[in-house]
Amino acid sequence: MSRSDVVSRIQRAKAAQKEWVKSSFATRNRLMRIYLKFIIDHQTEICRVAARDSGKPMVDAAFGEVLTTCEKLRWLYQEGEQWLKPESRRYRNRGPSSVRPSVLAYLLTCLLACLLFFLSL
Repeated sequence: MSRSDVVSRIQRAKAAQKEWVKSSFATRNRLMRIYLKFIIDHQTEICRVAARDSGKPMVDAAFGEVLTTCEKLRWLYQEGEQWLKPESRRYRNRGPSSVRPSVLAYLLTCLLACLLFFLSL
């Protein structure tokens, strides 16, 4: 893969993120289930690539790459909406009273890892 291929794929991922952030959790859950099915259906190829790239035995690649990714996806579609929804934090007089802090969590890491893998196929 050339440098220009990498740059192009990063630009495509950035554009996709702008749409992804607008999507509902129902849409995200549906997509994560599709990713999960794809990973399970292609686990041998994924393990082969992971073993080749890292020098791990196939069984270590299965436990270290496939199993952990599947579990993260499973947790995200089962628990993600509850734990990753935007939330407000109570303000405790540490600055201007007009400031209202909030916490926003986006499912970037998992999505980026999946996208990079799928774009490389």
